[in-house]
Amino acid sequence: KPPTPRSIDLTILRHKGSTVALDAMPETLQAAKAEPTPSLKQMIEMLSRENGRLREELAYRQKLQELGEGLRQEVNYVVDRLRIAVITFRKGQKDLKDFYRIKYKGGDVVHLK
Repeated sequence: KPPTPRSIDLTILRHKGSTVALDAMPETLQAAKAEPTPSLKQMIEMLSRENGRLREELAYRQKLQELGEGLRQEVNYVVDRLRIAVITFRKGQKDLKDFYRIKYKGGDVVHLK
């Protein structure tokens, strides 16, 4: 039994898309039967256009992936620099506490030795 179209299928239909559930609807099946079968030349032209569209989509996605990779590298660099800055700060803070022999209790200075 074919799946029943859900709300997402109907949204896709409104945007001229297709899903398995939509393709299995009786109206869609009847309309497909009524359409004339394209000639071999028409099929080649149609598939060539689709192939060109898919190549463009692939090029777009590859360029988008390259951009994403560049972003990932930049973010990793910034995270590493931030991590180093925090480590440096904490070491400096510890060195200052040790130098001044500061005692802390709950974040407040209790006394200097």
